[in-house]
Amino acid sequence: MIISTQYHRSPELDSSFLNRLTLWWFNAIPVLGSRKALEVNDLYQLNEGSTSAYLVPKWESFWQPAMRSQCDHHVSMTLILMMRRISDNDENYETKTALIFLT
Repeated sequence: MIISTQYHRSPELDSSFLNRLTLWWFNAIPVLGSRKALEVNDLYQLNEGSTSAYLVPKWESFWQPAMRSQCDHHVSMTLILMMRRISDNDENYETKTALIFLT
């Protein structure tokens, strides 16, 4: 069975702004799925901008700095909580605080 590439091309690429906003371009898939069990050949190819090869590098550029920032914040909050716990329980607050920052 030979299927043309035009059939697999997503109609989203040629649809208007309103069709994209309302996902009208996608209607053919649920209609077909209501008539028969969908197969892989029934689905559209992903648009280049929706592939993981395109999206992962973009997401990584935001994810890594956010994770570093979150990790730094978590470490600093842990140190603050440890200092408070030590100051509440012990009179040698300054000595033990210095040891926390060194380890």
